Amino acid sequence: MKVTKQQVIDAVSQSSVFKFVDDPISSRTFTVEWKGKRFFISFNDEKELADKTEDDELVERFGATDFSISSLLQPKFEDKSEQMIFNKYIIANKVNVDLEIPALVLYREFVDVYEVSVKHKIFFTQPVGMKTNASKYIEGAVSSMLICVMLAMRKLSRELKEFKVDPEPFIKNARTEGMSEYEE
Repeated sequence: MKVTKQQVIDAVSQSSVFKFVDDPISSRTFTVEWKGKRFFISFNDEKELADKTEDDELVERFGATDFSISSLLQPKFEDKSEQMIFNKYIIANKVNVDLEIPALVLYREFVDVYEVSVKHKIFFTQPVGMKTNASKYIEGAVSSMLICVMLAMRKLSRELKEFKVDPEPFIKNARTEGMSEYEE
């Protein structure tokens, strides 16, 4: 189901639990505050997918999102070596393997942050009531997406703390987690 930027802005502005931190109209990304936490809502309105790619289920499911909700985490590490950068990618991968929610954790080396995001396609269906009261459905989906981001951030924070306690065994376990004895 196609959800426009204006529909999301209307749903968020009508809700008593959300607050805009910056102007939602001026750019593709704006910041929303929810329960004291700040999140980014980013829209993919630069380009439309060609009609022929809309039929491709994989493109539709994974690439054709109208918007996503994300948050950033920048942990402090004393070590600035290349090995530490590699370890940060391993930590992000371990969190993704362990997550049982529709969130994705990425390590952005250029800015040295972890990004946790959820795409809206996972949550939206096209209920009959959506035609008459879209704001409530969108508000509920946005709230669900925010909860997924928060849960993934909590998991990432726990893994980072565990890594800081004893890095070597953590990385060894993270690299072999999910492998059979023949792959190790």
